[in-house]
Amino acid sequence: VAPSVAYSSPADGSYGTTGLTVAGTCEDGITVTVNGSGITATTATCSSSTFSKAVTFTAGEGNKQVTISQTDLASNSTSATRTFIRDNTNPGDVSFTAPATDGSTSSSTYN
Repeated sequence: VAPSVAYSSPADGSYGTTGLTVAGTCEDGITVTVNGSGITATTATCSSSTFSKAVTFTAGEGNKQVTISQTDLASNSTSATRTFIRDNTNPGDVSFTAPATDGSTSSSTYN
């Protein structure tokens, strides 16, 4: 029987600037491998049926696929993949066109 490994966070499609922390459930005593296209591969310890590991995105904005997996001594394996998005682009300055900087607004409610 293959070990059970699954994501609990972050949600698929989450954004990060240089990386993020992945967390999930796993089978105690088996290392969780964290790798994929777009991250620096690493491992996490499964303790009390959970794991958490900070991952670092590779250079370049866009989609980064992250796969978590566990393989037991009998070579049974399970994996789960999510896609996260590296986004370092500043959305730019926000400007207002109304009301004018010297204008005023008010509101009243009448019954």
